[in-house]
Formats: sequence, C-alpha cells, structure tokens
Amino acid sequence: MKRFLLSFLLSSCLFADEASDILAQSGVKGGIVVHVGCGDGTVTQKLRANDSYQVQGLTKEADKVPAIRD
Repeated sequence: MKRFLLSFLLSSCLFADEASDILAQSGVKGGIVVHVGCGDGTVTQKLRANDSYQVQGLTKEADKVPAIRD
C-alpha cells in the first residue's frame, strides 16, 4: 500500500525544492521511485535516501543520458 502511495504522490504535484522535502511529504520509508523529467539527475540520486528505495530517472533528452548516468 505504501509503495502505491509513493507513486501516487510523486505523480501528483508535490511542492518541494529538494529530494528530502519530497520524501518527507510522501511519508514513505522505501519502495520504487520513478522521477519523471529527471533533469541532470541530481535530485533523482538524492531520492535514494537509503537501501529501501529503488530509484529510476526518466528523461526525454536521450543525448543527456550518458552524462546523467555518470
């Protein structure tokens, strides 16, 4: 149930400036996080607060993927 809640909350608008704000607002302590529009991957990386999270970043900018992965 909590994993579904995290995906629901992150797919709706959360008003947060940082990954820690997003995780705090969601209230979950782990699960699968999909960061749509991950930009340079900085926030995406921070969304993996610990080993309880599996995080994936999605972007439309295929040319930027190698740099994001690094």
